[in-house]
Amino acid sequence: MHSTIYTFDVHLIYFEYYAPMTQQNHLKWLVLYKLLRAMGQINIIFGVFFLSLTLASISANRFCDKTKCPGPTSYYKDLGCEPVYKNPNDCCPYKYNCDKVKSRSPNKCYANGHEYNIGEMLREEDSNPCDVQCRCLRLGGRAKFMCAVIDCPFFHVADPNCYLPRKANECCPGQPICLRNPEDRPKCFVDGKIYRDGEEFIPKSEPHKKCICGPGYKGENIAPFCRVPLASSCRYEFRHADDIANNCTPTYYHRQSPQSDCSVGFRCRKYSS
Repeated sequence: MHSTIYTFDVHLIYFEYYAPMTQQNHLKWLVLYKLLRAMGQINIIFGVFFLSLTLASISANRFCDKTKCPGPTSYYKDLGCEPVYKNPNDCCPYKYNCDKVKSRSPNKCYANGHEYNIGEMLREEDSNPCDVQCRCLRLGGRAKFMCAVIDCPFFHVADPNCYLPRKANECCPGQPICLRNPEDRPKCFVDGKIYRDGEEFIPKSEPHKKCICGPGYKGENIAPFCRVPLASSCRYEFRHADDIANNCTPTYYHRQSPQSDCSVGFRCRKYSS
């Protein structure tokens, strides 16, 4: 008894899926297409089975949304913990390996992935604009950074013709500027859009920078208009060394997303003696 042999050309299928797929999935389809063309004819049962597996793999990769993974994933990412997956193709990890963080010395301070000895000042490359006079000190049995308290003045700007000027490398905004003619407010032309003095933008050519429009901006994304944010946006090790060492749990407001937002505090377990 002879099995029926069919000609199975995936040429149309490949180009139908070409546009929405990633470069990695394009390669999968191209390899499959060339393989089938080289074979000329294949058994239809094998072809359907093979294509089903390929489509399932592509669909899983294409629709993997990391923002839907459970747990405070941004917290683990900020600490530099390694995600651990049950299966290589899983979208979400089932746990994180934080051994590197647990092995931190209680006699050292840590900021932006760098280590500091007690008495050292926080270096500029590890600082945000509001980190002023930060020094590594030993307090309460553990080293931690202590910084000067910055009290930015509060300005209530109710007039629509007034605004607060800002610079990317400064902590506090300047005093309100009020204009008779709103059109006199300095503007920046970036990537086909218009930004006004004091407004933030991220240049497409340098997406790793955060910028603020200001007088004198001429398209160069340099200080005082732009800066490169620290890799650690929430800076848990810098601000919460004790909470991390005590295995405290980050807490969030109801409307916050643990997958993307910084925690508002920590809840520590109390052990009864």
